[in-house]
Amino acid sequence: MLYYALLTSSLNEIGPVNEIEMIFTIILLLISSVVNALIFSEISLLITTISQRDQVSQQQLDDANTVMD
Repeated sequence: MLYYALLTSSLNEIGPVNEIEMIFTIILLLISSVVNALIFSEISLLITTISQRDQVSQQQLDDANTVMD
């Protein structure tokens, strides 16, 4: 993400020139893609947990309404 931020802010005119810079950029891109994957997986896990809790509470309300009827 840092690499893309630098490219965006400098109008895509900079880039790795020698081998060390290319290796650093590749490592940075790999690490940022892993971090992105972890963040999106945590978000999807939170959404799933919230929807399961909503289903449980809705089922309890439906059971209470059935008993009251």
